[in-house]
Amino acid sequence: MLTATFEYHGFADYWSGNGRRWDDNAGCLFAYYGPHTTVRDIINGLVCDFENGGDCESFPADISSEDVRSALLATLTDEGRKDYESEALCEYAAEYADVNGTDEGEMDESPVVIVLLQYTPDAE
Repeated sequence: MLTATFEYHGFADYWSGNGRRWDDNAGCLFAYYGPHTTVRDIINGLVCDFENGGDCESFPADISSEDVRSALLATLTDEGRKDYESEALCEYAAEYADVNGTDEGEMDESPVVIVLLQYTPDAE
């Protein structure tokens, strides 16, 4: 079974980390966001990080990007899944825009969403 757990959103320098990301069959995925990022963009960014290796080197080779997407979507509320489908602005992006404005050209650093992904083999 593949599960995803939200860890953090904000600037990476302020994340305290999670030692479980170094366990076998575990790893963190990262997706950067800005003031115009949608929920779909966040999910796609996390899946892209998995496809590019992420921290998930110890996962079985048969875990696919779609398995990861399904685990990520399972973490969303009903409202979050609606926002994903409608490509609504991510709440973190809206918060960021409220504080920092919407001109991405002026961003010195991009905040990040971090999710812990864990694989537990099915009991036979």
